[in-house]
Amino acid sequence: MGEGVSFEKNTKIKFLYKYLYSLNRIFINFLIVRTSFKIQIKMIK
Repeated sequence: MGEGVSFEKNTKIKFLYKYLYSLNRIFINFLIVRTSFKIQIKMIK
């Protein structure tokens, strides 16, 4: 009984971890694109 509950918890935690990880990557990519875009605008001016 106890093992089943802990297993369910583990899968939820893994799912949450993957979700947060993918969100983090999207956010980091967005920041990189934004900063590089700003740099390009400065270089053009």
